[in-house]
Amino acid sequence: MRNGARILGVVVSLVCAVSWAAAPPLLPLQGVLTDQDGVPITTAVSVRFSLHTAQSGGSELWNETQSVTPVEGLFAAYLGSVTTLDLATFRDNGTVWLEVKVGADAAMPRVQIGSTAFAGFAQYCGTHTHAFGDVTGTLPAGSLPAGVPVGALSCSGTQNVRGITSAGQLVCAADTLAALGCTQYQIPKWNGSAWACASDEIGAAGTGDITEVIAGDGLTGGATAGPAPIAIMSCAQNEILQRGASAWACSTNYRLGSWVPAWSDITGRPAGLDDGDNDTLGALSCADGAVVKRLSGVWDCGVDQGVVGGGTANYLAMFTGASAIGNSGVYQAANGAVGVGTATPGADFNSKLDVVGKHSYRTNAGDTTKGLVVDNTGTSHRIYSDAATGTPYDLILGTYPNGHANQLVLAQATGNVGIGIAAPNYKLEVDGSAHRVDNLSTWTTTSDARLKEHIQPLGNALSRLLGLRGVTFEWKRPENHGNVRGPQMGLIAQEVEQVFPDWVATGADGYKVLNVRGFEALTVEAMRELRAENDRVARENARLRAQLVTLDTRLGRLEQRVAPLLSGRAELGLGGLGLGALLLGGVVVARRRRAS
Repeated sequence: MRNGARILGVVVSLVCAVSWAAAPPLLPLQGVLTDQDGVPITTAVSVRFSLHTAQSGGSELWNETQSVTPVEGLFAAYLGSVTTLDLATFRDNGTVWLEVKVGADAAMPRVQIGSTAFAGFAQYCGTHTHAFGDVTGTLPAGSLPAGVPVGALSCSGTQNVRGITSAGQLVCAADTLAALGCTQYQIPKWNGSAWACASDEIGAAGTGDITEVIAGDGLTGGATAGPAPIAIMSCAQNEILQRGASAWACSTNYRLGSWVPAWSDITGRPAGLDDGDNDTLGALSCADGAVVKRLSGVWDCGVDQGVVGGGTANYLAMFTGASAIGNSGVYQAANGAVGVGTATPGADFNSKLDVVGKHSYRTNAGDTTKGLVVDNTGTSHRIYSDAATGTPYDLILGTYPNGHANQLVLAQATGNVGIGIAAPNYKLEVDGSAHRVDNLSTWTTTSDARLKEHIQPLGNALSRLLGLRGVTFEWKRPENHGNVRGPQMGLIAQEVEQVFPDWVATGADGYKVLNVRGFEALTVEAMRELRAENDRVARENARLRAQLVTLDTRLGRLEQRVAPLLSGRAELGLGGLGLGALLLGGVVVARRRRAS
């Protein structure tokens, strides 16, 4: 399909009617689609339409994808029929560009949307509700533009246009303050139906003066006539205003200078200090080694009856009894190395943690059924996943955070090893390729004759190998086969099974697996059979060559004897027939004699 499809036109019909109906949010579009040879497209295609703020780059404002079925290449579509097209897009953006993309083709060059589509902005005029307060200034009826439906009303004199009714009629009113003509000290008041001039009064009783000023809580002053000053309450020197239970009052409780609080004034006293005797530990004079204790309701000096004991330097302390401390089995050297069961951690392996003896690692302190164990039997070291009860757990080795990608799996139950395989079904199963740096392509196997019995010759090796068929193929899901892609060479397990059934087995996943065994022996015997056949053919060829030499010698002798006869110097008479004849190799050679 050709990227350069032509856009024939963009047509929009949007109307802001008197009834303020919202403009339909649809943008009609017509175009022609052809293939790369210019042949019109007649089948359904997926077309993506999008609006942008610039001819190239910019921001995408809207998009949708439609299925379009052209007729002789011509198609028509309503943009906004799949994804709602917000007409505010044309209100908020000065220019809008349309981009069309057909299927997997590159997007076509963008085209600018004309003014027609921006008519959709008119709905924001037709559907907006205006209050009279939204209108500024005045507009006499005589200055309205031609075509405005004023109906039977007209605004004249000091009246101005107040609004337009739903029927299109003007509403006129003299609503300016200057038109009211109020006298001095009057104010505009709403009388229930219109604004009118009225006196500035307080309350509903009419005119009047302030009759009383009352001082509030914490204030003084006030009066019923004349000036009424208000002041803060007056207190004596060093007093402060303090809020009581219900009113403000003067107080000396400012807690400044030499004020010493009473014991009861202190809140939040900790337990054990709430005795009220204002004592301090500094007042006690205790002997060396004594401690402060609470005795008979007061604090006093006493004997330290806590934990006692000692230990060796660098060993972590541990309780050896209810109140005794001694050495633990954990030792910390000066270089920070920690030893468990050894006083020389890191001396042999330069490690920061040195553990002597069997030890295990558990991710959950409460889990006593499984863990990683490091052990030795005296002759070998072991690392294994141990389960005290139940099914043993596999040991997975990997680098974080890819450790869960099954980089190396040791299956405890079967002893199988998997590389890139979560559950290996064979003693060694590898997901991916393998490499030997010694450049050898085979693994050594035991083949000593002393270990074998029932040894028999291998027959029909060539014919059995010729029963196999080599093919090329590609994996349907390469990610399940070491991500090997492209053409491969090999055999088909179902075909091999017909010739060598012991080479084929069914894996745990139900698929056939191939294990070529004894191929070297088959190849050797097939070459021996070919050699024997070649020797037989060589002997037959030698015999035939000897026969040819003998025949060639005899033929030469015959040619020497026949030569004189053929040259006319000797003739063989055959009675009255007048013919000369010679028997040559079983063939009669004859010629007619010349008449005398």
